[in-house]
Amino acid sequence: LFQKLIDWDYDKNEFVGVLAVDRPKISPYKNGLVLEYEIRPEAKWDNGTDITGYDVAFSFKAILNPKTSCEQLRPYFDFLEKIEIDSTNPKKFKIYSNQSYILVEEYSGYWVLPEYNYDPNKIMRKFSLEQMNTREKREKLRSDKDMLAFADEFNSQKYMREKGSVVGSGPYEFVEWVTGSKLTFKKKQNWWGRNATNEYIKNYAQISTLKFKVINDWNTTTTAIKGGELDCIKGIE
Repeated sequence: LFQKLIDWDYDKNEFVGVLAVDRPKISPYKNGLVLEYEIRPEAKWDNGTDITGYDVAFSFKAILNPKTSCEQLRPYFDFLEKIEIDSTNPKKFKIYSNQSYILVEEYSGYWVLPEYNYDPNKIMRKFSLEQMNTREKREKLRSDKDMLAFADEFNSQKYMREKGSVVGSGPYEFVEWVTGSKLTFKKKQNWWGRNATNEYIKNYAQISTLKFKVINDWNTTTTAIKGGELDCIKGIE
């Protein structure tokens, strides 16, 4: 459903570009790093618009907004200092890290959300990463009316389970979520990666429909997989 800038290729045992053309170019910066990215020219959202650095910046801000339901993620993004988007080509941008440690590359290339869908009024563009990049700064924004307005919408059921509102750049689209029963996804007809030259991306979406069943009893799960009702399970207790 969603995609990252980079992801781990278990065959090559290294990070590879997904939405990004390649891994970022990494250079020293003060006590941290600067990571230079470029998004694939063919990478587009479902509405046909380009995926750009503005979507990356938005995705970071959605996590750092102190009122969104992303509390468990925020500590992983303490390294963020700022992002600079190329004024002549918004698919190119630089992420500045105030730290130099092993997880910076991984989390700089995190999941990217479509700004046009999750923030159609561009509320979060009113704020820079510099205004949100420490816990103290975020605490001061907790009562900001724009922060609250965005978070109320972002945290709503609409963006958790409504078809047409749960949207990403990946090869599958969300169909339905039946509470306590199943989640269903189907392969998109006009996915941008269908004509990609990159083999890692071309190998996505080999199955037309994905159904995830919720089974709370391991005996029932074991019976279901033995009987062919399931194709795979996460594990067996």
